[in-house]
Amino acid sequence: MPPETPPINPNPAPQPETNPMPDQPLQSQPVMAQPVPTANPAAEDPGKSLSVFGLILAFLVPLAGLIVSIVAASKSKKAGFKNGTAKLGIILSIIFTVLSIASMVLVLRRVDNIHNVQIPDAGPLPHQFDQPIKVPDFTTCTKTHTC
Repeated sequence: MPPETPPINPNPAPQPETNPMPDQPLQSQPVMAQPVPTANPAAEDPGKSLSVFGLILAFLVPLAGLIVSIVAASKSKKAGFKNGTAKLGIILSIIFTVLSIASMVLVLRRVDNIHNVQIPDAGPLPHQFDQPIKVPDFTTCTKTHTC
């Protein structure tokens, strides 16, 4: 039976360095940089990009911005994140929606007032419309060149 060899340890314990020459400073081996663990992509806020889109829509189409921002805030809350951008989108969307509705009401009132303007009576018109209007016969006009 062959003698058993001890298993090879792939990660041997570091050995303390000894300085063979005491009068010279100890030089250590260059240390290899350990890779820094990257953030887990699953740990990102799922409503982050949606909240930015909702914030942009808040300025362009406030009602759509409100809906998108609410969805973004809901997704972030379910994932355990606080989403200030979504809250800002919700607030601005509400403000711009109220301002849009108020401006539409004012415009429609103004248009309604324009239609209800009373025109003062200018007196009788210069033409009498109680008699039929005589239309010239164009067939005779073209033959005789006099109308």
